[in-house]
Amino acid sequence: MKPQLAACIAGYSKKNIKAPKVIHCVGHSLSGALASLATD
Repeated sequence: MKPQLAACIAGYSKKNIKAPKVIHCVGHSLSGALASLATD
């Protein structure tokens, strides 16, 4: 799951000059689980 998230974020960053430098992943239930998978 993490490689797919990293690829999605990298693709977004390449398309958007004003892309954020830091992305906070938070959530509850399923999105909380995804946030946990996205962390280093």
